[in-house]
Amino acid sequence: MLTLSKTTRYRLAVIAILLLAFGLRSYSLAARTLWFDEAWEYWVATSALPDLLEVVRTTLRDPPLYSVLLHGWLYLGQDEFWLRFPSLWISMAGLLGVMTLTRLAFGKAAGVVAACLLAFSALDIRYAQEAG
Repeated sequence: MLTLSKTTRYRLAVIAILLLAFGLRSYSLAARTLWFDEAWEYWVATSALPDLLEVVRTTLRDPPLYSVLLHGWLYLGQDEFWLRFPSLWISMAGLLGVMTLTRLAFGKAAGVVAACLLAFSALDIRYAQEAG
């Protein structure tokens, strides 16, 4: 009979949660066209690099990091799935960060519970599917 150590079970649980969260966030990522605010992000990111910070400051009034990242990302592709993909990865990094911080503060079981709660969070899934 195969028995798994606690560390192996924890790692398998983490891998399963991350794969499930990625699947939930990537499902129907390109099902809809860009919405108003996403189109603004796209339009700002297509500006010339020397003008990008000024365009972000005058039109979006947001911190410029995402627009700069999206500007570089546009060289790899411009369809809806590809434009929303950085938000998906940021969401996955946030999930991993919450899980890690919870594990460090409260233990492995609490880290898994926190990751499960965030993995199934409808709001987090929704924002992971927006270019912005």
